[in-house]
Amino acid sequence: MTLLFILISCCIIAAALSVSYGIANTERHKAKQDIINMAEGSGEPISLHDIELSKPFSVRVIDPALKNINHMLASITPREIEADVRRRIRHSGVRISVASFISIQVILAIVLPGILSLVGVMEAFNIIIATIVILLSIVIGYFLPILWIGSVAAKRDRRIQRALPDALDILTVSVEAGLGFDIALSKVVEKTGGPLADEFSVVLHEIRMGRGRADALKRLTDRSKVEDLSYFVSSLIQADRLGVSIVKMLRIQSDQMRIKRRQMAEQIARKAPLKMSVVLILFVLPALLLILLGPSFISMMETLGGR
Repeated sequence: MTLLFILISCCIIAAALSVSYGIANTERHKAKQDIINMAEGSGEPISLHDIELSKPFSVRVIDPALKNINHMLASITPREIEADVRRRIRHSGVRISVASFISIQVILAIVLPGILSLVGVMEAFNIIIATIVILLSIVIGYFLPILWIGSVAAKRDRRIQRALPDALDILTVSVEAGLGFDIALSKVVEKTGGPLADEFSVVLHEIRMGRGRADALKRLTDRSKVEDLSYFVSSLIQADRLGVSIVKMLRIQSDQMRIKRRQMAEQIARKAPLKMSVVLILFVLPALLLILLGPSFISMMETLGGR
């Protein structure tokens, strides 16, 4: 019972903190606008004490408390786990800090057992099974954000894979027209969209900030696990070092990407009959047998029952 009370208390606290943190951003903007209106209406200077008191409770107390919790969890997290979380976040493209992600993991690991306790799941089992369920719910709550961010990263990689041939075509045509590589890359960002355009935009920003082109492109491959993109970047860097014509290399890469995308489409098309057969066997065939043999089976049962 003590463990159950602790879990329920932690669940309520975590839920309250999450809700307060969610409304903190809107209340912060409202408080700032109220301060501006007060200053314009009175025409008198406002002290820092009045400004601080005019802020809502969530901005003055809850928001700093959550930041302190994030910093505390980040300080006690091992560097290996922190590096792995940072790599996953960078790969997924989700804009969230490492400390906030780890805090979400900890909160879910507390909230999920608390929810199970509130709905009375633990009371339906003995102490051993209830302990196992609690431990499993803690593990599931902790690893659920990792599974979610992994699915986001996989979806993002598929979008990059699909957009890469079209982006290479635009890049090739732009370079053949006489534009520089950086200008051609900006044309790709302008004409396309999605995660690949965002990554190219980051590359252009890093180049304009003074980073070398090769270094910026290598950082691009670190943020994505698409093999074709890594191969394209490696070929581009190698051609730049050896003095090979970039136009010829881009044309070869574009043709290869087109061929590979057509082969992938053919491979997916060849898998379609097998997937359709599974659906036919599990869903269509039983219904068809029921429609065809159902009346005969009913008539047979009536005949045997009459005898």
